[in-house]
Amino acid sequence: MTAFVRTRGEWRLNAWLTALLLVGIVVAANRLAKNHLRLKADLSEEQLFAPSPVATRMLGELEDVLQVKVFFTGELKHGPVKIAKGRLLDQLDEYEDAARGRMEVVFADPGSSSEVRIEAQKYGIEPIPLRAVQGTSELTQEVFLGMVLRYRGREGVLPFVLPQSFAYGFLSEVHRLTRDEEIAVGFVAGTAEGAATDDFGDARALLGGRYKVRELVGLADGDPVPGDVRVLVVARPVDLHPRAAFAIDQYLQRGGHVLLLTERVRIDLTRLDARLIASGLDELLAAWGVALDEPLVWDQESNWLNIPGVGRTQYPFWVNVGEDGMERSVPVTGRLPGADFFWAHEIGATGAVSGVARTSLVRSSASSWVVEPNDALATGSGELNSRGVELLATEPGRRRDLAVWLVGRFPSPFAGAAPAPRDAIADALWRDAVRVALEEGREPPPREVATTDEEVLSAAAEGQVVLVGDADWISDGKFFTQRNQLLFENLVDWLALEDDLIALRAKLPRERRIDDFLTQEKEKRGLSTLRGSGALELEASDPRLLSEAERAAVLRRWLCMAVATGGSLFLALLLGLAWRLAQRWGAVA
Repeated sequence: MTAFVRTRGEWRLNAWLTALLLVGIVVAANRLAKNHLRLKADLSEEQLFAPSPVATRMLGELEDVLQVKVFFTGELKHGPVKIAKGRLLDQLDEYEDAARGRMEVVFADPGSSSEVRIEAQKYGIEPIPLRAVQGTSELTQEVFLGMVLRYRGREGVLPFVLPQSFAYGFLSEVHRLTRDEEIAVGFVAGTAEGAATDDFGDARALLGGRYKVRELVGLADGDPVPGDVRVLVVARPVDLHPRAAFAIDQYLQRGGHVLLLTERVRIDLTRLDARLIASGLDELLAAWGVALDEPLVWDQESNWLNIPGVGRTQYPFWVNVGEDGMERSVPVTGRLPGADFFWAHEIGATGAVSGVARTSLVRSSASSWVVEPNDALATGSGELNSRGVELLATEPGRRRDLAVWLVGRFPSPFAGAAPAPRDAIADALWRDAVRVALEEGREPPPREVATTDEEVLSAAAEGQVVLVGDADWISDGKFFTQRNQLLFENLVDWLALEDDLIALRAKLPRERRIDDFLTQEKEKRGLSTLRGSGALELEASDPRLLSEAERAAVLRRWLCMAVATGGSLFLALLLGLAWRLAQRWGAVA
């Protein structure tokens, strides 16, 4: 080196050139790494933000360019939304990599241009007003976080996205856009005659985003279930004509898939009324080896109910199904956080049916009983508490089947003769006779239906039925909770053989229940307790044991806090000692 650099000035110039070259290499390496080397690790337990194998495969199999137009607000003032936007952009980057050049992302800021804002709103992407605090002032900002997907002339819209649900929403739209055929889902509600409105508009709208929903209103008049229907949803059937029941049965005999949501009682708390319902499917249920009786499930792991004049109390007829109530061995429920059922019935068994297998999908908690429907009209905490104590003293609680899966070759109850299509006049006369008989307190007359000599299929092909002893859980409004929407979508996708969608939806955050130390200490001492109560608290028979359990629970709480705090202090002490030792070794060296 000294042979080429003879003066101090040349040494200085060489040093500066080396430094500049090193800086250039670092900058270039960072730019290359940013664009081509995205090393990330998802440390969440459920792997919520890492691309799933299904996503990688689905995007890697794109045959044409998927254009994604992103309508995001540019400058965000709300801190959490700014973080969420960064995560969404990271997820889009990962999907671009998975698409291997067949995904084009275009960004547009509706806040910077009125034309972009009008375009976003044309697709139904509306701003969400959010409040942000800056110093001592509070600002409200309209935030756009929507996307439009285009693929081979088809379009899909995500009006508002968040990191936790983005993967499923985005990839389900990709799945729909790339699917060659549009799958039809048949829907039957009420009397299946289309004469009265029902409460399932939200459920239809949810299905309409991915399937072609077909209203089947002519089954009683002799129309069969169309052959292109992949899944038949029957929601709260009421007095179905035997010919409609026959159409459902024959659809199943041809290898159809049925989601049946049925109940025997309608509860109206505003009128304090418990009205019995005849579904018209009793013969079908008996042929399938299942029973749905009038009693309702009373579950101590219940949801809370706000009642005017009474306050907030637990209502044991609103069943809060946790993770332990979802069957883990079946994909459709294996990773769901739970569900909410309202005035549900237990699905019993009348005996094994040859060729038909039964699997429980959703169960109530171990603290469950069945009671008469009129008990559901009692909403006061005193009444509920007394009834809960009585049930606990009568028999131990046990889990009850709320949803079951039946698969196999089903025997037909119509094998002898097929019911004839509905005679409108005869049907109206029968309904009037039933009404008069009920008003007079007499037994309603039986429904007389003529038969035909047409061919009846029985055990002809393997079909599937998911039977749920409740229909309120998919009805409009507050009953159709987020957990229920997930379960409903999963069931339809599963029956429609859309396994990819189920695999995507499985990546959801799970609930984590906090240990109840007091309940555990009571159980150790043999004290009766109703789990998850609050309003329903059973008095201990021995005040001394109750006091002892309370002291032990308080002690356990303090010990848990002390262990957590002590562990943190001990770790900090170890780090401090390691630092001091490193300083001493450095001084000696």
